[in-house]
Amino acid sequence: MAATRAGPRAREIFTSLEYGPVPESHACALAWLDTQDRCLGHYVNGKWLKPEHRNSVPCQDPITGENLASCLQAQAEDVAAAVEAARMAFKGWSAHPGVVRAQHLTRLAEVIQKHQRLLWTLESLVTGRAVREVRDGDVQLAQQLLHYHAIQASTQEEALAGWEPMGVIGLILPPTFSFLEMMWRICPALAVFQAGDVPSERPFYPPTLVSNLPPASPCAQVEVPWPVVVASPFRTAKEALLVANGTPRGGSASVWSERLGQALELGYGLQVGTVWINAHGLRDPSVPTGGCKESGCSWHGGPDGLYEYLRPSGTPARLSCLSKNLNYDTFGLAVPSTLPAGPEIGPSPAPPYGLFVGGRFQAPGARSSRPIRDSSGNLHGYVAEGGAKDIRGAVEAAHQAFPGWAGQSPGARAALLWALAAALERRKSTLASRLERQGAELKAAEAEVELSARRLRAWGARVQAQGHTLQVAGLRGPVLRLREPLGVLAVVCPDEWPLLAFVSLLAPALAYGNTVVMVPSAACPLLALEVCQDMATVFPAGLANVVTGDRDHLTRCLALHQDVQAMWYFGSAQGSQFVEWASAGNLKPVWASRGCPRAWDQEAEGAGPELGLRVARTKALWLPMGD
Repeated sequence: MAATRAGPRAREIFTSLEYGPVPESHACALAWLDTQDRCLGHYVNGKWLKPEHRNSVPCQDPITGENLASCLQAQAEDVAAAVEAARMAFKGWSAHPGVVRAQHLTRLAEVIQKHQRLLWTLESLVTGRAVREVRDGDVQLAQQLLHYHAIQASTQEEALAGWEPMGVIGLILPPTFSFLEMMWRICPALAVFQAGDVPSERPFYPPTLVSNLPPASPCAQVEVPWPVVVASPFRTAKEALLVANGTPRGGSASVWSERLGQALELGYGLQVGTVWINAHGLRDPSVPTGGCKESGCSWHGGPDGLYEYLRPSGTPARLSCLSKNLNYDTFGLAVPSTLPAGPEIGPSPAPPYGLFVGGRFQAPGARSSRPIRDSSGNLHGYVAEGGAKDIRGAVEAAHQAFPGWAGQSPGARAALLWALAAALERRKSTLASRLERQGAELKAAEAEVELSARRLRAWGARVQAQGHTLQVAGLRGPVLRLREPLGVLAVVCPDEWPLLAFVSLLAPALAYGNTVVMVPSAACPLLALEVCQDMATVFPAGLANVVTGDRDHLTRCLALHQDVQAMWYFGSAQGSQFVEWASAGNLKPVWASRGCPRAWDQEAEGAGPELGLRVARTKALWLPMGD
């Protein structure tokens, strides 16, 4: 009766509601897959490509197990074609003013708006999530992200002065859960819980609650397919924190408690990228989202997400190709034979330096040493020949020192950096003399010592002023943007600027609460060992550890060490390539020079904002308001 009395437009609406696809229908997604012949190729250079003789993998409905389509597996030439297309497009795209790029981003948001029904139904179909969840969350957030970054692009000339685009970026996207992953798991289950028979032909479990498992069990350590939830009891908040941090993942977490103080304490202690207090799954384009440990170390949203794709202006571009001659299995594997342990030609050198581990000098495990020569080829001294056993001891000492050092206030850390700066100034003549024997002029040597002391004081002052940022995310409440230490940081120093580069890398690492294992300049490690004599009296044991020896061998030991949580490498292009490959074992963040020299005496490269970004990670702590 209502449709009979209504006008033509009303009848059109009622007809659409009666006969058109309901909001939860997957009809439009299936229709789009039919237009692709249920075979998805590669999207390269603005075209869909389906090269011949490629293997394919099925894309299944995770709920029913039905084959929805097949996806082609790319080969090396497909990746090369995509990289080349991106490289060619980069020239024009990066040359556009920020306002023009903002217009393109806004236009893409409008296209998403236009095709949002297809996007949300397709996402629901391939992930198994409810259509309304994707529609009200993911699609809207995608548009908000595009609008946010359009604003950032239009103001980049002022807001990001001194930074330039990185170039062609390769993104590897992991399988992720929904924005409401916790509620998506818990609700049906309960409804850095009686599971029935599992259908063998379907990839999903029914809603399942798993309990009474030891923390080390595989189900408690790895990501499991939802809707499965693993519940672990605990007696104290400290025990809960140990269980939560005892997993290799560090994406996001939520804390639920009526005691806000205890919830904040747990939120600060959790080793994850995002923490929600009495909420879960909140997102905002201006708030950084990332992770740590095996959840990766990249960031999206906010200023942190922008810096992922930028580099300081004037820094060398990354090399476009990798060395095919590098043998990952043998790089740095051979340990040099025992070297002479006595003076040769020239004046008798000082006794051999030991390794600086755990706050004191000690003999290396191999009980051998290597000679160090000055710029004239004369014997300058001996240093210990460190190896894998010594690296393990240094990393263990750094781990033991980390909790106490990270818990110190910025002011306390700054005071110790200033104390080390004063000690360097008292040792100025000795350090300058060492530099002079390496070929530096006396005035230049004294200037390097003075600049090293200033770097220590500057980072002490900077860390005191850093603070934490409070921002308001729309109507959802405040968000604390915390800057937290990475943990145990391995640093392989460059050969040039043996004192200044060592101090310029040591100072920010310690200032932000990290502990370090450092390999000093291979050409002149004696300067770093001189500084260690002062660190032994100024710093707590294990805070800074210095291991000398063969650079490639020590690099291999550090990059493959699973308890090293971040690594900086300033050496050869092949060494950089190995570090990036080997560090994938525990997904530790890597900063490698790729063989490009760095002007350590220049403020921008020796103490610029890039160091401050690399030396800590961001955590977003959400404090939502309302019910």
